[in-house]
Amino acid sequence: EEGHDHDHEHGSVPVVDLRSQRWDVRGELREPFAGFETLRLRGGLTDYRHDEKEEGVTATTFRNKAHDWRVELQHKPVAGWRGVFGLSTGQRDFSALGEEAYVQPTRTRRTSLFWLETLAWRDWRFEGALRHERQSVAARESGEERSHHGTSGSVGAVWRFTPGYQLSASFTHAQRMPTAEELYARGLHMATRTYEIGNSALRAERSSNIDIGLRKLVGDTTFSVNAYHNRISGYIYGRTLDELEGVQLLRYTQAGARFTGLEAKLRQRLTRHLGVTVFGDVVHARLADGSRLPRSAPARVGVRLDGHWQGWEGMVEWVQTRGAR
Repeated sequence: EEGHDHDHEHGSVPVVDLRSQRWDVRGELREPFAGFETLRLRGGLTDYRHDEKEEGVTATTFRNKAHDWRVELQHKPVAGWRGVFGLSTGQRDFSALGEEAYVQPTRTRRTSLFWLETLAWRDWRFEGALRHERQSVAARESGEERSHHGTSGSVGAVWRFTPGYQLSASFTHAQRMPTAEELYARGLHMATRTYEIGNSALRAERSSNIDIGLRKLVGDTTFSVNAYHNRISGYIYGRTLDELEGVQLLRYTQAGARFTGLEAKLRQRLTRHLGVTVFGDVVHARLADGSRLPRSAPARVGVRLDGHWQGWEGMVEWVQTRGAR
């Protein structure tokens, strides 16, 4: 009888019935205009649906229908600079129906213009990028619609100061638009054991980021180390208002925040077919008032054993995390 009870309990475990289809189209035209090398076109259409079932009965249905298009025009080198201009646009229709429909049906539209340039000079590579984006998110039930726009830019350099080694540095000023969930959520989200309340007054985040890295690329021993510091104005996060029986009530809000982090990994080749990697990362996240940022990423350390033989590849990985507070 104990075995019968055990089987019955497993039969009541919620399951996900997922169906997803995606169609893609890509095209490229060489020498389309004077002064330009390539014209590229990419597009995709996604139809995603999953049903969360309990004891064979559908409790919640999530649907996501989206399309996206991207056009790129690559110019011929100008004083050594190579670059791409482009336009991307897309639309996402999201809906959730049932017990865990924590956000009303929404439609998100995005359009962006971008420009990327690179220059290789002796042992240096310089990079620059610029992007301007517009977004609108409409909630179908309440009739609310919020629009945001922002411009992001970055500059960086990579220096191969000795054979097999490179030092990199970059600075980015970026803006991130709030998501439909952050704007309009209102309901129970069991995947994270939270009851989420959106905030339609959210504005775009603004961040300034510095990243410095050192890499060794060749030899039996290779490694990479990256350190970064981010200052964010209007960082969007879920602030806990209350808690009951392990379920947190949170409301999306904004505040200044700072992130300082370190990422590192070292790989040692053991034989022609085997290698071992030690890796880890840690981030120190604080709000502007000095308090700890809730639900920040935990520190990690791990070991990975990888191997390849003829057409086969595989790996075994162990990761230890320190729970975030």
